[in-house]
Amino acid sequence: NAYNRLATSDEVIAIIGAVTSTPTIAVAQASLSDRMPLMTPTATHPDVTSFGDNMFRACFLDPYQGSTMAGYAKNELNATTAAVIYNNSDAYSTGLYESFVQSAGELGLEIVAVESYAGTDTDYQTQLTNIASKNPDVIFAPDYYNSLYLVMSQAKSIGITAKFLGVDGADGILGIEGVDTSIVEGLYFANHYSTEDQSSVVQNFLKGYRDAYDEEPSALAALGYDAAMLMIAALEKVAADMELEP
Repeated sequence: NAYNRLATSDEVIAIIGAVTSTPTIAVAQASLSDRMPLMTPTATHPDVTSFGDNMFRACFLDPYQGSTMAGYAKNELNATTAAVIYNNSDAYSTGLYESFVQSAGELGLEIVAVESYAGTDTDYQTQLTNIASKNPDVIFAPDYYNSLYLVMSQAKSIGITAKFLGVDGADGILGIEGVDTSIVEGLYFANHYSTEDQSSVVQNFLKGYRDAYDEEPSALAALGYDAAMLMIAALEKVAADMELEP
């Protein structure tokens, strides 16, 4: 409905969005007949750009970060066993679980437990108790920071000491109101950029964002900026090629 309103009532010529994978897939499918140019900043599921040649993205894909985290667990954390707990009602979380497990198998990282939950769940005690019984070295939890924080809080409450591995959706976890930083100490997660990157592009972006909003930009903010700049550059090129005013 949101896409149809933009494409018909608002008569836009291009769209930046959507944000997460499940709605972006729906928007991509709805846009096919219109061939509307779409640029998602942050939807990482591989299927997002599979429906037509009008859909683009500014971010990396789930198989990339799933395999990266499996490799990090094996090669940097020296893990030999891993468990997974994921959101089975979300394409993003499910895709990441699948890519992590595939890469783990290729690397010789043994998956000793796989547990799942629905997106509306807030109690993970049963799943975490099953994971605890397997005593994995690491736990891969591919979800957004609000759910991840709940999972880690409940894991700590039952005495789980395994290191947690997250994905780009974990960015922002320290911004949760009232966050207990001891809960997330030792969390490792993949991300699209680092505020410590000294390149002029990153540092200029950081300064502009901090001046405007008085806070640190998450990866979603950085990717939103990248997506807008990419779309603007494309529109300007088309306008120049057609000898029109941009």
